[in-house]
Amino acid sequence: MVIAVSYAGGYATGTFIGSFLSNHLIKGVVGVQVVVNKSAKKLINILRDKGYGVSVINLKDDYEGKNKDMLYIQINNNKLKELTSIIKKYDYNAFIVVNETKLVQNGFVK
Repeated sequence: MVIAVSYAGGYATGTFIGSFLSNHLIKGVVGVQVVVNKSAKKLINILRDKGYGVSVINLKDDYEGKNKDMLYIQINNNKLKELTSIIKKYDYNAFIVVNETKLVQNGFVK
């Protein structure tokens, strides 16, 4: 019993420390996809004024019949909190997906 608890405690501690180091010290790139519920033009201008590169993809919501925009942004992961804060101020109910990016070619990340 003691061995199992010791093993579980060591495993949990290692996972916690590894996650902390990965999130705070390792510089990585993430791709952020954002679908907003209102016109995206103002948000696009806000983000571009703050130095973010934003690509826009037009979407059609077949359920509600509305046209929407999906914003695609590549950033360093240390900028993620700032970016999501800006997006939530503009549209609190925006759909946000964040993915780790392994390779970025023919472009730049600010």
